[in-house]
Amino acid sequence: MADLCSSPSKADATCWQCGAPADTGCAYRMRLFAEPSRRLDSRGYLVKRGSHQDIVTIAIPRCRTCRSRGRISLTIIFIVTLAAGVAAPFVQSKFWPQFDTPPGAALFQYGVGPPATGVGLLLGFVVSLLGCALYRQYLGARSLATYPPVRMLRREGWHGTRGG
Repeated sequence: MADLCSSPSKADATCWQCGAPADTGCAYRMRLFAEPSRRLDSRGYLVKRGSHQDIVTIAIPRCRTCRSRGRISLTIIFIVTLAAGVAAPFVQSKFWPQFDTPPGAALFQYGVGPPATGVGLLLGFVVSLLGCALYRQYLGARSLATYPPVRMLRREGWHGTRGG
């Protein structure tokens, strides 16, 4: 069986994100999608043809450090988002106690807690995402979306979301 992630180029020995030697077990597998009626060129990558969606999978070479950094970033985003969602109602009750439940909002019968939680979750997510992106920029790590085969296939019409 053919490896759906194999690159037509065997020169993928360096991590795309940092330039260190890549580890084959750490490659990021990015899936791109297209409508089957378009019959887009995959530029040498294997395509899984379907009746609703064509899928091409590209292995982006990474080192262990970059793979770990990606996992840690996701963990940080999750924890900060959750913490902000929990902290927001307490901050709201301390600094803006005059705000009460909007009229007719039976779901929010215990004060502004749930709306404040939503605002906290949103702010926590945005701040943590921005923080991780700035940290990656500080480290000089390149984005997976800028990998040349991914950019080339996106120009051909492949996209990164199902049905998009």
